[in-house]
Amino acid sequence: MSNTFINQLLSGSATLEEFPDYVAKWHDDDSYDGEVYDYLGLTWPEYKLVALDESRLRYVAAARRHGKTLDEILPKQNDFALAARAGDSSELSALVDFLRKRGIIGG
Repeated sequence: MSNTFINQLLSGSATLEEFPDYVAKWHDDDSYDGEVYDYLGLTWPEYKLVALDESRLRYVAAARRHGKTLDEILPKQNDFALAARAGDSSELSALVDFLRKRGIIGG
């Protein structure tokens, strides 16, 4: 399916907020006999990630847009542990810059 949610999201013709609408369309589409993740244009690992928390769609979209894997895009727990240990505002600013350069946080 070329008209999947993820393709429309990446082309700008759908938004992250429309994800539940596309899931509802799958439920209502009696002509489609496949799995919801296929209908949405997601892989099983992508769908598992998103099913737990729809806000994670931004990571799936970023990975797809930049030709990276989810492992390369997803924030690492250690990165956030470093942020929690930052000693002062200059150290925290340097850490935020580092995380932005790695694409872990936006901004």
